[in-house]
Order: sequence, then structure tokens, then C-alpha cells
Amino acid sequence: MIRRSLFLAVAWALSAVIVVGIWILARLHVDERPPAMAYAVVISVLACGGTASPGGAQVVPPEPVEIRWWNEVPFVPTTMHWFIYDQVEKCLDKTGAFSRVRWFKADFMVRAHDFQRIGGIWIPSPRKIVLDKAVINDPTVVSHEVVHDVLGRGNEAHGDPGFERCTIQYIRGPG
Repeated sequence: MIRRSLFLAVAWALSAVIVVGIWILARLHVDERPPAMAYAVVISVLACGGTASPGGAQVVPPEPVEIRWWNEVPFVPTTMHWFIYDQVEKCLDKTGAFSRVRWFKADFMVRAHDFQRIGGIWIPSPRKIVLDKAVINDPTVVSHEVVHDVLGRGNEAHGDPGFERCTIQYIRGPG
């Protein structure tokens, strides 16, 4: 029993050190890919088996969801970005402000609580859209973030019918 408790204490301490390391890298925007560290956190938590409490560990995502990204750099939106913005405005029957949006790309974007990779994020102040560089020209991701900007609302807006109606569903064909 003492060995199991010691193992749990060491495992949780290592997890804490790894999480702090990820947090520091995120704050410094260091070009470091987090998956290896993320897997280490997940493995150490799974190694603990949730036995630290009688009912097992409950992982509850923080509210609001925190997003982390690395190497954010500005980019000039293309005609495609402008066209998507225009189409979303028409679809929502609302006017946004394309010229006030600052566009950025990042090397890697994840949700902090579960390390799930995401394609982009809209930030209300200052108005900013950050896209993962892997999906910078993906109409589905771009239109989703533009819907946020035109509606002027963050994650709480996901229930709005405008997301389903106005997000471009882009399916790549074979080849």
C-alpha cells in the first residue's frame, strides 16, 4: 500500500512538472511540438489509474476552454479569405468588418485540457483570427472562424444556427 501511494505521488509530481513545462513553452511561444509531452502527461495520468480517489479520477475540462498555439505570425488574407467572409456575411444577413480582422497562422494549435488539435480560434479583442498553418486555406475552418467574427461571439455561439447554415462544408474528392 505504501509503495502504491509512493508510486502515485511520484507519477502525479512528474505529471505536474510536464504540465508546467508545456505551460512555459506556450507562454514563450517556443517552437516545440507538444505531442510527446502531451502523451507523457496522458500516460502518467493513466498509470495512476484514477485510484487516488475512491470513485476514480474525473477529468473536467476548464471553462472557458483554453487554446494554446506556437509561433504565431501574421499573414495577409487571400482573395479566398475575403470571398468566404463576404459569403458568410450574406448567409448570416449581418455585416462584419473584414478590414478590422487581423489574420495569423500558427505552427500547432491544441486545446489545453485534452491536447486535441484544432484548426483555428477567433479572438474578440483585438479582433483576430488565428489558423493552424496546416488548414490556413481550408474553407470549412476559415468559414467557421469567420462566423464567430461576424456574430461577434466566441464558443458560446456554437449553438447558433448560423454555424450549421453558414460554415462551408468542404469535402475533398479522390486524388
